[in-house]
Order: sequence, then C-alpha cells, then structure tokens
Amino acid sequence: MEESAQHVRLNRILELQSDHWIGRAPSGKLEDFHALRIIYSATAPDPTDPIVLDVGGTTRLARWVPLPQWRRLSWGSATRSCLERHLGDVPSQ
Repeated sequence: MEESAQHVRLNRILELQSDHWIGRAPSGKLEDFHALRIIYSATAPDPTDPIVLDVGGTTRLARWVPLPQWRRLSWGSATRSCLERHLGDVPSQ
C-alpha cells in the first residue's frame, strides 16, 4: 500500500533522487531537510478514491489525474523534470 491507501503492484524503479535544502515546511516551521526519493512505476489493479494518510503533510492534495492532463498541474521542479523524463511522450488533451 502506498501513501494514499492504494494497493499497487510495483513494476520497476525509475529513478533514485537525493535533495537537501533548508527552508520552511508547509506548517511554516524552518527545517533542514534531506529528501531521499525512490521513484517507481506501479499499477493499481483496483484503484479507489485516494485517502490522505499523511495528515498535514505534502500529500494532502493526492488525487487521480488523467494521464494526458498531468502537464496542466503545478509541480515542484524536481517532480516536473521526472514526469517530463518518463511521461514526456504522452500526448496532451
């Protein structure tokens, strides 16, 4: 199960990322933050409405996005770069 309560089948690892920054968390608290990300492709055989398990965290806006519409949303720069690398050839609607 991943962080929005979806039961998924992992397909493959796409990227490993490491970022470090000092800045404000969504709560306004100053943090020295180190993100380690494992980006993988997965399949949700029986998708449901996302449930936010990380209350007060950055997954509060978890939702399904139709694949051709991902470019219309606001993403952080690292996330947008990753999406461009792996979804760049998906036509927009």
